[in-house]
Formats: sequence, structure tokens, C-alpha cells
Amino acid sequence: MILFLACIISIGRAQQLKSDTFDVVHYNLHLDIMNFQAKQLNGFAILTLTPKMNQLSYVSLDLLSLEVDSVRVEGQPVVSWYQDDTLLRIPLLSPVSIGDTFQVRIRYHGTPVVEPSGWGGFHFSSWIAYNLGVAFQANPHNYGRAWFPCIDDFIDRATYDYYITTEAGKTAVCGGLLIDSIVHPNNNITWHWKMNQPIPAYLASVAVASYAKIADIYNGIQADIPILLYFSPLDTADVNNLFVNLKDILSVYENHWGPYSFDRVGYVGTIEGAMEHAANIALPVSTLSSGYEWLYAHELSHMWFGDKITCSSAEDMWLNEGWAVFNESLYREGIYGYSAYRSNMNSKHANVLQYCHIKDNGYRALYGIPNEYTYGETVYEKGGVVVHTLRNYLGDSLFFPVISSFLQDFAFQPVSSFQLRDYLSQYTGVNMTPFFDGWVFSPGFPCFVIDSCQIVPAGQNFLTTVFVHQKLKGTTQFLNNNRLFISFIDSLWNAHDFIMEFSGEFGSQTFNLPFEPLLCLADYYDKIADATTDADLRIHQSGDYDFPNTFFRLSVTTLTDSAFFRVTHNWAAPDSLKTPLPGLTLSDYRYWRIEGIYDEPFQAKGRFFYSRPSHLDDSLLQNLNDSLVILYRKDASVDWQGIPFTRTGTLAGYITVNDLQPGEYTLASWDELYVGKTEILTANHKISIHPNPVLGHCTIKVALDHSSVLKIYASSGVLLLKKLLPAGKHELNYDFSQLPAGLYIARLEDQSGHPLAQEKFVVGKR
Repeated sequence: MILFLACIISIGRAQQLKSDTFDVVHYNLHLDIMNFQAKQLNGFAILTLTPKMNQLSYVSLDLLSLEVDSVRVEGQPVVSWYQDDTLLRIPLLSPVSIGDTFQVRIRYHGTPVVEPSGWGGFHFSSWIAYNLGVAFQANPHNYGRAWFPCIDDFIDRATYDYYITTEAGKTAVCGGLLIDSIVHPNNNITWHWKMNQPIPAYLASVAVASYAKIADIYNGIQADIPILLYFSPLDTADVNNLFVNLKDILSVYENHWGPYSFDRVGYVGTIEGAMEHAANIALPVSTLSSGYEWLYAHELSHMWFGDKITCSSAEDMWLNEGWAVFNESLYREGIYGYSAYRSNMNSKHANVLQYCHIKDNGYRALYGIPNEYTYGETVYEKGGVVVHTLRNYLGDSLFFPVISSFLQDFAFQPVSSFQLRDYLSQYTGVNMTPFFDGWVFSPGFPCFVIDSCQIVPAGQNFLTTVFVHQKLKGTTQFLNNNRLFISFIDSLWNAHDFIMEFSGEFGSQTFNLPFEPLLCLADYYDKIADATTDADLRIHQSGDYDFPNTFFRLSVTTLTDSAFFRVTHNWAAPDSLKTPLPGLTLSDYRYWRIEGIYDEPFQAKGRFFYSRPSHLDDSLLQNLNDSLVILYRKDASVDWQGIPFTRTGTLAGYITVNDLQPGEYTLASWDELYVGKTEILTANHKISIHPNPVLGHCTIKVALDHSSVLKIYASSGVLLLKKLLPAGKHELNYDFSQLPAGLYIARLEDQSGHPLAQEKFVVGKR
């Protein structure tokens, strides 16, 4: 290599996008990929470029750790150039300006890199050589530069001719169409593939192995499209089984997003993956089972989201990956029905609310994601559920046509979140700025809850006013122009659906209903990815019932006929106590809402799951000496109160409420400095108080092996109550509603006044 010593590159200039100055129009890549043992690439690239600025005297290209042997510009040799591990800077023979076109020919060789994680880069193994065009750990993530000189960002696009020479018995597979395969006298073969659609360098691809070809034709809505699958001959049966629905999935995507835009549908078997190389998707051979249909469907959807249009920066990656995750549910809807879509989306939504901020080290906005989280949980999974929310915000009659139109109008261009927002606003006539401000440009989630529902008879109808409250999870900004789906349940348990619009923390709207609603439910059909997960069941017999994604289990013991129950797990802090109690901390993370329709007599137990290992109750279970309790209120108009319960487990387990009532439930913890342990044992004496805190009546349970004295003290030491108890078990009911709010002590003493057991408790006021 000859260094172009005259080129001193400033740090600031080096950070400028190379696509700001030049556009690579076409790549001719000529590579020998035969030396698998030495892991060597050898060949040359011919780049056709055109300037975007006037009077440019050099061109800068990306090339990673491969050695340049020679450079020619317009056929003339260049005697000096600059190269380091990431940059190739070539002086031009004379300045070029907008409108000019010229060619650069670069011969190079070397051992290509693979990122430390073992994913992105150019891979060699004993049986295969292939590239993966994205490096998760690199900055930038684009990894076309790992195997050829290029302008390697999300903006620059070019067409390709690949000329890949292999040894006999191996096949080179690239994006586009196979034009020719030339057998040389030494039996080596040069494979010529042509990509006619312009793509970014990171979506260019090659894979070399002893492949078997599986060919088919998809009858697209505009043209017949060849399908070519290249995998090991030993995997043919598994490939055929896995891809049995490929044509149907293609049909789902075309019907929703518009015609397939590439010359071929292609997959190639690799070791690592998966990667949406244009028309030549890399798919790991370890995924060739029916359980991975979602994976190849995800990658296929990138032919619309990511390949046809491409995010203009890594900060916009949700436009690639979030939409592909959404399509994992959409294809299920098209093939297996809407219930499959809803089930898959609900599962993703629950996973996002529980783990997304844990895996990505905080609540993050979709747009502007830091480099280390470009390919993280927020971009993929949160991105997918936000697209689901956008779908329902606009409605299918607007959503699918506008996105299809957007894909067509911006075909083979880079796009940004702002461009999508503005296009949606212009096309639909709906101002999408508040939606994008809340769901795309801000971290966290809203949590929409119904505080109350006021019903007033009006002739044969009922004026029903719904009062809603927007809570927040992981954000401090309330969303505006919200569209909340409200369902009213009638006496036959039919749902009647309306849309309520409001902005800010609180909202209300009155609906004129021809029936008296038994329940008023928020987002009954799970159309909004807010900070709630819910499930409902129709129960016809006693037994145990799980409510998925709510951390709740219902045990029905007495049932007259049938019952309808809905459980909502709110991933936001409950309302605070109206009258704070020292030492009592309510969950700052979640609470439940239980709603039901049933006839008396009805009896059921509710089991509420708590866990520190699952990151559900970290704030409440920081101190193992703290006492975990559960509080109840009928609705937002009354204060929280303690109720009887039993608890199993330490860091994780269940709190069981034996007499479950409709209303809201939240976990809370007592600081032991205030209330002591829930139950204190000394020898054969024990004492417990339920509920604690006491808001009126309570039950004191004691167990004694000989007669003792129960005493109730105020925190000041004043004796308030004294009762002699014989040996045995006792349940004593007291009404402490007349006592001042504060801390008290229940103590068992022997006849000499020596303490045997005690428990602290707090008296509060309703």
C-alpha cells in the first residue's frame, strides 16, 4: 500500500457522511472466494460515482481492515492514496462537479473481519463463506465495508453486478437474478448475479457453499416472481416444511403493503443470521423447523420495510425493525385469523412492559435511540406494539392505504420518522404530531384507566359519563389527542364500542346509551399499547382460572350460574393514600383492577403474584424485613384500606385474598421500624393482626400454651386495652375506628408483665 501522505483528515470532516458528497450509482464486485482455510478475499471493485457537490478533488470510501493493492480512476493508475483501518481516500485526476460521472477501480485482498460478538462481518467456516451486513457492536452498524469498498450508510443506494468465482462444487448466491455461470478451464466457476434495484451497501450479499437450489414461482399482484431457496441438500425436507406458507405470507404483505419490488424472493442458509439482505435473506440453518416461521416472515417483511424504504439513520431504526416485528403478527392474522394476531401482539406487549426498560437500561424513545441500543428491545418490540397502536389510532381503512402509498412514494429512498409523521398527516388529514410526540419521540407509556362511570336515566336511554385518568410509566409528559376505545357491557354481556378523545391527565365524555351498562371497560379489544395488560373470562363452573399477562389467578368456590370477569394489570403507580400513613409505602410500579358480572351467592379467592426476580416489585422488596401487604379500594372515590390476606414466598410468591371483591388492589409494604413483622413467634406464643393498617375493624389472632394477657398500647406507652386470655387459640374482633390515627402495639404478656410476643400496627382513617 502507498500512503497518500498529503491527506490530513480532520476529525470533524471524517464524521461527515460520505453520501453528502458523492453518490455511488453502481458497484461491479469481482471476488475470488475459494480459500476458506486461510479466510481470504481477493478481487477488485469498480465503483461508478457522481458528485453531489462542485469542485471535489478526492473521494472517501469505507473499507474495513482489507488491504488495497492498486487504484485506478477512469482507467488511469493512482500512485498515492490514503488508507487506514476504516477509511480509503483517493485523490482524483481533476476536480469533479455535479453532473459528472466517473469510475474508480480498487484491487484489494485480505482477511475480512467479524465483529467481536461473532455476528456481523464476513464469515468463513469449513463449508461456507458469507457476509452479514449489520454489526450490532460497531458504530456505525453498517458492515458492507467489511467485504468491499463502499459508501456505507443508510442513505447511499446503488445497483450491483456480482462476479463471484468459486471452486467446482460450490455455488455463489447473491442478491438479484443469476445472469450466468462461467466454468473456467481449471473448473472454477464465476457466478454473475445482477441486482437491478438500488440498495444500501449493508444490504448487498454473497454466500458460497455446496448448495441445493429449490425453485418456485410466486404469482404476484403485478408479476410472476421467482423464488430461489439455497440450502444444504441435507436440509431440503426441512426447508420445504418450513416454507410451506411462504407464498401465502407474500400475498398477505402484497395485499397490505403493495407489490413486491425486487426481481426475486430469495433465502440462503447460513450459520449466523438472520439478515434481510435484499432478495437474498440469510437464514441460519439452526432455525429450519416449523417454530421459526415467524423469523423468515419477519425478514421477508423487510423487503418493504428496510429494503424498499430504509431508515435514514440508526436513530430511525424502528422504521425498519419495529415494522418488521409488527408484521410478525400481521402475517398471522392473514393466515391464521385475527385471534392469532391479537394473541401474538398481546404477548409482545406484555413482554415490552415487563422487560423492555430492563434490557435497554431505561425507558427510551423510539426515535434517537443511542448506538448501543439500536438493535435492542425498544426498537424491535416496543416499535412493533407502537405500530399496532398507530394502526388502531387511524383505523384499517386509513392505515393500510396510507402506509402502502408511503412505501410507493418513497420507494428506494431513505426515510425518517419526521417524514413518516408529516406524510401521514397530509394523507389522512389527521394531525399526527401529538401521536408521534407521545409514542415515538418520548420514552415510556401512557396508562389509560377509567376512574368512574356516572349513569343517569334519560327516558328510555341512559346518559353515561366516563371519567378517565391518564397515568404515566417511564415518562413525565402526558399525551394529547388520545383516542381511547370504550366498551359498555349490557345485560346479555354484549360489548358496545365507542371512541373517546381527550388530552392531558384527565378527560370525560358522555354517551347516550339505549341500555343501562353493567360495566364500562377501557380498551376491551387491546388496540392500544398503553401501560396495561388485561384478560377476561366467561366462567361457568367453579375452579381455578388464569388471566394471562396479569399476574393474577382466580379460584371460584361458589357460583350460581355464570360470571364474567375482567382483570387489568396497570403498569403504573396507583393513586396515593388520601391520608398518608407513616411507614406505609404503596407500589410505585403497578396495581390491579378487577371487574365482574355475577349473581349472588358468589365466592372466590384471588391470588396476586409478586416477585423481585421478575422485576415486578423491586421497590417494595428492597428490605427483606419489610412486611408486604395488599390494599383494596372499590374505586377512585374512596381511600385504600387493608384487607385480610395470606402470603406465601419471600422474594416471589402469592398474596391470596379469600373474599375477592370487584375493585382495585395494590401491593404495599410496611417499614418494620413502624409495624414490626407481620407475625412474631416466641416459643409457643404468637400474635397477628389483619388487616394492617387498620381502617376500622380488625381481627387479632393469638395462640397460647398457657394463659396470658393481651394489652393494646399507644406509641406513647399509654395502656388502652387489657384482656385476660386462657391457653388456646383465639380470634378477637375489635373496632378501632374511634382511635386517633397513628402507631399502636398489641402485646402478649405473662401474669408478671413479661412480654411474650407483640406486633405493631397502624390505625388509619377512611
